[in-house]
Amino acid sequence: MFKSPMKRLYILFLIASFGLVCKGQDTVKSNLNKYYPGNQLKSDFVFLRTIVESAHPSLYRHFPKDFIDHYFNSGSQTKKPDSTQYFYLKQLAN
Repeated sequence: MFKSPMKRLYILFLIASFGLVCKGQDTVKSNLNKYYPGNQLKSDFVFLRTIVESAHPSLYRHFPKDFIDHYFNSGSQTKKPDSTQYFYLKQLAN
């Protein structure tokens, strides 16, 4: 079927690289269950807000500033004092 040694080598390389990619996917570790104190989560939220406000080129183009500020303020008030990273990221997404 593959008479050329280059074709065999190419197929072997593809199979090996596919295996390495699949192996790399199941070894990813995360700290989603690690608890963080409330003051660190609050400072992370303030940092996120300042980054979004400074980096977004037209944040207030479609919605007025007070509308967006309302959602940022309500988001910072609804955070639990201490929570895991998973729960915090889930709250940020809502």
